[in-house]
Amino acid sequence: MKPSTKKKAEFLAYALYVLILASGFLYYRFPSEALGQYLQKNLQRISPAYILTFESIDPCFPPGISLHQARLVSTSDPRTIPFAAENAIIRPRIGALLRGRPEYGFRLIAYGGRVEGKLKPRKGERGFTASLEFTDLRMDEYTCLLKLSGRSIKGRLTGNATYSRTYGSLGYGRGQANLALEEGSIGLSEPILGMNTLDFSKLLLGFSLEKDVIRLSHAELLGGVIRATLSGNINLATDLLQSRVDLRGTLVAAGNVRNNRGNLQGAIATIGKRSKRVRLRFVISGTLRKPRFRITG
Repeated sequence: MKPSTKKKAEFLAYALYVLILASGFLYYRFPSEALGQYLQKNLQRISPAYILTFESIDPCFPPGISLHQARLVSTSDPRTIPFAAENAIIRPRIGALLRGRPEYGFRLIAYGGRVEGKLKPRKGERGFTASLEFTDLRMDEYTCLLKLSGRSIKGRLTGNATYSRTYGSLGYGRGQANLALEEGSIGLSEPILGMNTLDFSKLLLGFSLEKDVIRLSHAELLGGVIRATLSGNINLATDLLQSRVDLRGTLVAAGNVRNNRGNLQGAIATIGKRSKRVRLRFVISGTLRKPRFRITG
């Protein structure tokens, strides 16, 4: 080996040794307690309705932190946990920090899938802007959804969403989402067309949120005997289950008449009695707790 080549190799080996030593020192001397308190304090600043809890916190590479068994807990009801993750990795966006505008990327392992996105606190305000991408979240594992909706929802959730909110302002904030729920079912508070549940191969949803109104631009139910489309508004209340519903749609008999766990045969029979056509129009009114379904033609 030439002397110059040997010196380069020695230098690289020494640099690698220093890097490993520094990484080990950082890991064992990592200020987990102080950083954890910093995260909790800043989350409460931008989102006072929730507190962050976790079992442990470690550094990770590229530069960031890893939270284990992280949970968002409602400050008004500690039994309510809107989101829980087995592991949450949070990394600062270096360029944004250098510009004095903090921004964080994150990756969450939760409910059998993952959530990736970024969070941008609003400077000088108690609020934030977030973008999220969902991959294969199992809704049957998301127990908070059962409590919020009052009904069983199953399936794998994929899609994306954006959301922003300033605390102290009126309403629930602003946002939009495009979601797909696959191989799932939705339990009904009251039977509709003889069905106690809606089973589907895919449910497509597109909606926006403007303060206290969800505007459902489209919803499409595919698979099984019933196919349906839906659009309209949901006017949100402080108690979400009391939110007023104003939705309109169409449904189509799309399969053969067979009894699928006792849920579908009654639906087809009812359609046959009401109309010679297989396409029907309907409206859903009332509240999320007690929706009222009515065929209009």
